Amino acid sequence: MITRLTTRPPSANTARLDFDPDELLDGRAPIAMIQYKAIYHFTYYVHAAMTAEGKTFVISNNLPVRPYSDNLRLSLAPDLLFAYVEDPASFLSETGYNIWKVGKPPDLVLEVASPSTHRKDLDEKPDIYAGMGIPEYWMFDPTGGELYGQALIGYKLIGDGYVPIDIALNKDGLLSGYSEVWGMRLCSLEKQQRERVLKKQPFFVFYEDFQAAELLLQDVKTGLYALNQDSVSAERQAEREGMQAEREEMQVEREGMQMEREEMQVEREGIQVEREGMQMEREEMQVEREGIQVEREGMQMEREEMEEAEAKLNTAIAERDARIRELEEENRRIRVSREL
Repeated sequence: MITRLTTRPPSANTARLDFDPDELLDGRAPIAMIQYKAIYHFTYYVHAAMTAEGKTFVISNNLPVRPYSDNLRLSLAPDLLFAYVEDPASFLSETGYNIWKVGKPPDLVLEVASPSTHRKDLDEKPDIYAGMGIPEYWMFDPTGGELYGQALIGYKLIGDGYVPIDIALNKDGLLSGYSEVWGMRLCSLEKQQRERVLKKQPFFVFYEDFQAAELLLQDVKTGLYALNQDSVSAERQAEREGMQAEREEMQVEREGMQMEREEMQVEREGIQVEREGMQMEREEMQVEREGIQVEREGMQMEREEMEEAEAKLNTAIAERDARIRELEEENRRIRVSREL
């Protein structure tokens, strides 16, 4: 189970979204708006990334961290608080992160620079957060470094004090530092660097919120950046459209296959008709052959009859010739007898 606790930022850190452009300072939105949006978007990145890993955690904005039960006034409310916990639901009724109840300090806190608090973020809070035993303390400057001196600063707890986390350019040229708590890199992205992210992740949605820099979260294994809600929606929409296109292609393919089947059926029927025609021709030829055979047999009988008749005729002729010879012989004997 994962619980996300959010508290409404104090009025000093809450900005109207329908501000008058005439209120812009040097062409930029009021710092409170920039600060709030930076926290809001980054909180979503962290929540989505840790949820995907199946972690149980608490993440909150401006939730007071109290180290001592006997001094509730001693507290700090970081812009972002993160802690791995076994029972996130137990925090639902809490009004703060009470270290003595939880049994451990938050694992990470993050502050976003504002003109009114940036000096405390830099000079005072590191010692306080280290004293609370918080393993990592990060600071992000959405102005690109005008307040903190650089856009991204990180500390990790070694012993009783903080030591700086190495901040350097990643492969995409973004200022970044590795968080051992999250196992991911925090990255400061300037506006002119957005195309570098879009080349890797075309569906990444950026907000025109007048920020000189924004904070991203990068997976160290894949090099990809955690997506915001609109990016996820855009990616899912693209996936849906891709699936719809695939379905339509499959439908066209099915229709094409159906047409092929119908054509093959017509062809088979044509072949069947041809076969039946050939069968009829064979039967007709068979009938014709049988007729020819009958004619042959008839002719054979005629030949036999003619041969029989001819034999009879020849016999009669032979008998006649024999009779004639007998008569001639008899006449000859008669003439001889007369002569004697």
